[in-house]
Amino acid sequence: MLICLNAGDTIFTSIDFNPERDSTNWNGSLGIGLFNGLILFADDNSTSAPPNAEAHFMTVKNSGTYYVVVSTSASSIPAEATYLLNVTTFPAEQQANCTTYTSTDVAKTIPTTTSFITSTLSVPDNFIIADLDLSIQLTHNNMPDLDVQLQGPDGNVGGLFTDIGSNLVTMMDLDLDDETGITINSFAAVAGMKYIPESVYRLNWFDGGRSAGTWTLLIHDDLASNGGTLQNWSITLCAAPPASCPDGMSMSTITSTDFEDNNGGFTHNGTGDTWEYGAPIAEPLIGSYSGVNSWKTNLDGTYSASSVADLFSPSISIPNVAGPVYLQWHQRYQMDTAGSDRYSASIGAGAVTKTLYEFESAVMTNPVGNPSVTFQESTVWSRQLHEISEFKGQSVRVQYHLDSNATTNLGGVAIDDFQIMTCDEVIATPTNTPTATPTNTPTATPTATPTATPTATPTNTPTNTPTVTVTPSNTPTVTPNVTAGPTTIPVYLPLVVRGE
Repeated sequence: MLICLNAGDTIFTSIDFNPERDSTNWNGSLGIGLFNGLILFADDNSTSAPPNAEAHFMTVKNSGTYYVVVSTSASSIPAEATYLLNVTTFPAEQQANCTTYTSTDVAKTIPTTTSFITSTLSVPDNFIIADLDLSIQLTHNNMPDLDVQLQGPDGNVGGLFTDIGSNLVTMMDLDLDDETGITINSFAAVAGMKYIPESVYRLNWFDGGRSAGTWTLLIHDDLASNGGTLQNWSITLCAAPPASCPDGMSMSTITSTDFEDNNGGFTHNGTGDTWEYGAPIAEPLIGSYSGVNSWKTNLDGTYSASSVADLFSPSISIPNVAGPVYLQWHQRYQMDTAGSDRYSASIGAGAVTKTLYEFESAVMTNPVGNPSVTFQESTVWSRQLHEISEFKGQSVRVQYHLDSNATTNLGGVAIDDFQIMTCDEVIATPTNTPTATPTNTPTATPTATPTATPTATPTNTPTNTPTVTVTPSNTPTVTPNVTAGPTTIPVYLPLVVRGE
């Protein structure tokens, strides 16, 4: 069947090869295409556990007409064979406040030797990043030779993919986006689709960071005799809105510390506890978000093995204000896989707690190139902004927790610039009402002339009428993401048989 898709749409297809659940059972495959002339099939080749079924995802880079194909490699199938095909499309998410920045440092040769090249682009606009996507176009005679990474203005490095594709596919033209349907190493095809970066990497390691500065694409060619050309690349950055108050309300800060003058009253404890206050000096978490000092799990090294360590804010009373309450801080981390080590941030009042952030990625080290070089990956200094209005009228503490296993220990977590902000109604304050002051009325002054001529002419002075002006705080307008609901199409189709 044919289906029309817009750029960024995700298609989900599933097929049941025996919807009647009778004795007629057969095995087929399910394909989506075309992508640079290719149809990509999902096929587990299983016939041992009927009923057989397949499922397939793909997010398309370009608008156009695509195929959904049902096929089989079997030489014969039962005459009574049927199937039930379902096709669901999820429209592309429309994000607000997004800008694409394209590199001019391109048309760069990837040599036929083992090599390492870089390409840069400059972002002049300064804002907090809500989301980052990357587009890349290149050619190479042996695509699995390439290891590609992205470095942000903070100096942090995040992997994108290593050793993917096929030597039969020489052109790459794709987008990388954490919110798409499938990871980049799922198929050898690398043109015409939007992929999630390889499973051990995350583009959201750049979310919450600062946009302005130099961004660098790092390309390692880890095998000689094959080369290519980096033709183009770009990043799309979406701006995160600031904390804001409703109309008629103003924002105030009830507590704030940048940890420059002191430790902010924070305390820590636990088994193998390495939380320290001061200036971080160990790669890759060098420096603080602002100034010199912050809190980190070991200022000059890694966190401890088999540790359970917590950093606590002092107790903070949240007033019972009319508007929302926000908690904000900045963090940066380098962790082992979430299955081994854990980092989380939470807020609590008595027995009630709320998890605000939790690390969910793979190990943040990346061996690339030939000879292999291990990059120490990390997040940016990321702004964390959370509404905590449910804690109005209570005393709260914020907890930053890290625990580790006995093996790999990395840079850990750093915390800086902590504050809690509230919104409350603006109280109108009338201006002072001036009192009318009449001018002096002169008395009659006789002259040498026998007839006195009085000149007293009073001047009327009107009373000023006061004007009361209420000035609401500026409230930035945030355009919400609007995503149309998925469309599901159940389709019964004749069988397409692919011969031997």
